[in-house]
Amino acid sequence: MKQNNNPAADPAPALYTPRPSKSILTDDPFTKFRLKFEFRDKCFGGYPKSKELIGPWIKSRTGHEDELTAKQVSEAEEAMAESEMTDSVWTGFPGENIPPGVYLDNRAIKSGLRECFSVARIFTKRLGSKQIFQHAMVVDGLEHQDRIYLKRDGKHLLKADNYIERPIHPDTAQGKRSALKRADYVEQAQVEFVLRIYATDSQEKRHIGRKELEAALVLFQEDGLGADRSQSFGRFDVIELQELTVPE
Repeated sequence: MKQNNNPAADPAPALYTPRPSKSILTDDPFTKFRLKFEFRDKCFGGYPKSKELIGPWIKSRTGHEDELTAKQVSEAEEAMAESEMTDSVWTGFPGENIPPGVYLDNRAIKSGLRECFSVARIFTKRLGSKQIFQHAMVVDGLEHQDRIYLKRDGKHLLKADNYIERPIHPDTAQGKRSALKRADYVEQAQVEFVLRIYATDSQEKRHIGRKELEAALVLFQEDGLGADRSQSFGRFDVIELQELTVPE
């Protein structure tokens, strides 16, 4: 990752104000980084736009069947209620036509980073870092803890920019069939979030700091975010990486 060697050009680190908490525990053991990604081209949504599939899909991703999950299912069904195409091979983004707009789940960020930490052999080189990553690394959206909203020119995107249709030939119990796959995408959008990592001394073997994070991000940029990454979509550039300070 390129470094800016001109200190005068670097903006002062932004202050990060944690969300209000009712916990009686006041210690904050996390190092925080604010990141901004900008997609080089298209980012495709992988959220199924089918009433028959949306409920089971959300429940399988969250691992819960509670009030929050029911609300997410209801919002998704409402967003696709007026769509003219609702079959199982249409994918898009959650939050469409529901302000503030479309988003990626925060777990997509952590899942992608996990793959890149593994490929970069950080978990192997730094014994114990895998446990920190799994249990003490948190991805927070700026407006909503679990949602990383897609923006362009600082404005939320209320819906996808467009879609691509292409034929697919899935194997089914009735044999090979032909179908049409439609996938929604946004183009050259940006996402912002805060990454919280359990703070350890830099001399500890298990330490995950800026150096390790940058090594993973270099790979993450090329691996991409969203659906259809195998077709080179979803690649992005890290355009902001700031360690944040917490007001006393």
